[in-house]
Amino acid sequence: MRYCLGKYLLLLGALLTMHPAFAVLEGDAAANKHNAPTTTLDALRLRVEQGDAVAQYNLASSCAAGKYAAKDLKAALYWFEKSASAGLPNAQTSMGWAYMSNYLELAPDYKLAMEWNLKAANQGFGEGSSNIGLLYENGWGMPINYEEAARWYLKAIEQRAHSGQAELRLGVLYENGRGVRKNLELAEYLYRTVVEKFGNGEFADEAKTRLALIQANTIRGPVSGETKADYWRRMQENLWGKKGNKS
Repeated sequence: MRYCLGKYLLLLGALLTMHPAFAVLEGDAAANKHNAPTTTLDALRLRVEQGDAVAQYNLASSCAAGKYAAKDLKAALYWFEKSASAGLPNAQTSMGWAYMSNYLELAPDYKLAMEWNLKAANQGFGEGSSNIGLLYENGWGMPINYEEAARWYLKAIEQRAHSGQAELRLGVLYENGRGVRKNLELAEYLYRTVVEKFGNGEFADEAKTRLALIQANTIRGPVSGETKADYWRRMQENLWGKKGNKS
């Protein structure tokens, strides 16, 4: 399967201002005036065609999301795989995620999911490690193994995974004593980390809910003479460590 870049020229042009990988360095033409592209768009096309893995990854991401052009999941898969095969860990993780979720509407293939995520994890890319933890936690393609899941989530955190998935799922393991000794304080800490560090991310809402449920089971009810408003305020202070609601 090959995707001609001609149909993506407008998309590529729109991406020029979206990522440094798409920028055309000044002096490129002067450095090689005989082979220099005649337009910025030509230069951009050459970067993708000549194997610029980051440019290929960003093109794939845009095709998958339908940004700047119609969504094209087949094209997204093609360019993710090109970029991943060139060694870019972001793309390797995207390939791994595609085979363990509905991201690109592929049939699940947990063996491939593990292979791609492991490639990224071995390069120190935390999201790859986090996805491996998810495979172990859910028993996708293997028996459930909470201890291994916890180990991979911790590794992802050490590798500074950027989504909050690892902190959330490790917190769930500590909350329920799965694969680790039950520790509600540590679970709370991890949930707080997701809320405070990844507050706009996809995992923050679940972290807030889980944190509130833990607090609801540990905070004593209204004391004598305490109004409902005062009780709610105290709950909020205990929950977030400061006065007022946490948005």
